[in-house]
Amino acid sequence: MREELALPSPHRANPSTQEPSSIRAWIKQQAKSDAARSAFWAWLALRCYCTLIGAVLYTSVPARVYSTDLQIAFNGKFAACPQYITATSGLNGALASMWLRWDTPWYLEIAGHGYGCYGSSAFMPLYPLLIRGLGVALLGNNLAAALLISSIASFVAFYLLYLLAKELTGSVDIAKVSVMALALFPVSFFLMAGYTEALFLALAMGAYLAARRGFWLTAGALAALATLTRLQGILVLVPLCLELLLARRSELRQWKPWLALLMAPAALALYIAFIRLTQGLAFPWEPLSSPQGVWRLHYTWPWQGILADLSALITSHDLALLFSFKLLDPLTAILFALCAILAFRRLNLPLAAFLVVMWLSSLIKVTADGYTTSVSRYMLAIFPAFIVLGMLIVRWPRLARLGMVLVAGILLSIYLFFFLIWGWVA
Repeated sequence: MREELALPSPHRANPSTQEPSSIRAWIKQQAKSDAARSAFWAWLALRCYCTLIGAVLYTSVPARVYSTDLQIAFNGKFAACPQYITATSGLNGALASMWLRWDTPWYLEIAGHGYGCYGSSAFMPLYPLLIRGLGVALLGNNLAAALLISSIASFVAFYLLYLLAKELTGSVDIAKVSVMALALFPVSFFLMAGYTEALFLALAMGAYLAARRGFWLTAGALAALATLTRLQGILVLVPLCLELLLARRSELRQWKPWLALLMAPAALALYIAFIRLTQGLAFPWEPLSSPQGVWRLHYTWPWQGILADLSALITSHDLALLFSFKLLDPLTAILFALCAILAFRRLNLPLAAFLVVMWLSSLIKVTADGYTTSVSRYMLAIFPAFIVLGMLIVRWPRLARLGMVLVAGILLSIYLFFFLIWGWVA
């Protein structure tokens, strides 16, 4: 029984089919596992560090400064909806209001009032629905609900990343370093913010792990939920389809895999139909490129945004610009492009292909000025890249790894600080 409960490979029994006592034993065993410990310490370190930075900032900077920063960020021009609330100082600011930035008010608006704002349709519905449901239990505190959901999902994401990295490489060290690479990524604080990054990561990795184990209905349901979390969730079908075609051809004649693969597009189609009926928009993401929207984005070749960012850096001598997204986005894009190349050699084809399509989807959208937007944040969702980074970093000398931790920690601090003072990071 102990051997069955460990589930070290994708071919072991599904714990959901066992007796309740076996399930409890399995949960207890997993809680004591190295995967759970590694995930917990990574989660705790990131959670405490973000809170510490917020506590220092919000107990030392008057609330009126944030009001000024907010005015500067929007050039004094606010849309009527959603409502951007300036963060308060003190303990409340350090624990919660520090996260009221950029996209978070959109999710809170949808959770509280539905898709009434023009542009809100670009934000998929699962996260706001979860916020609304948990917010009721938290006496209407939707911000606390959003942060709690992200916090729980980030722990699950760290845990699943460890499991997947160990399963693919057979190395505990690579699994630990992969988790560390994700936790120390310069914009990893978005995993703790009122954003969808953590939830999407947990659902996408859960879908792929379920497919590897042959649990197709679970995989399809999780892929559908990932799609309802972020539009990029539909791309989770890429590794699922390849896993079926390459590793599980014997199951092609069964109905479960095909039903699973249809769940995500069906969920997306239902959301499109809902927005058409309620908003009159052809597609939910129409406001992203509309002149009436606040983003005014357009689509281009993936390298053009990178070249525009690098060109802006070369022609400008502004130190603040050097540490802005115009440096972080192209460097992250180049790093993950290298990871994609290595993924075809060191990972399997399904994950390498997922890395490529996610990379492309993150770069084809640019601002009206031609610059990339949110690339480094989008890259957080490309979990195969962090396994590749783990495989590379684990070979470094100890001193080099310590240096990497130091540099990553400094960058994380810089970009978190920019984020808290209403700077656009990703």
